[in-house]
Amino acid sequence: MWVKRHQVPMTPAFALTEYKALGSTYQNAVLDLARYSKAHGEDASHKRYCSNYVQLTHLGLLEGVHLLQPITFSDLDNKPHRQLRNEDH
Repeated sequence: MWVKRHQVPMTPAFALTEYKALGSTYQNAVLDLARYSKAHGEDASHKRYCSNYVQLTHLGLLEGVHLLQPITFSDLDNKPHRQLRNEDH
């Protein structure tokens, strides 16, 4: 009987939710800022606005940012929810 086994080299990795990332600073991160939400309307825009803010403000160095795919300004053109803007004013 012969057994032939193939292995794929693997690197340990992990992912964080945005909630878990709060309160921490990271030197390196792989970000997916160009993802598309299935939600529509103002709520979807607000969620992406919060997501981009959390992902970008918890990095210590610009050199540590690695993007999964290229982004454009339209990927970052999101606004907070209207009720939150009214509350801030």
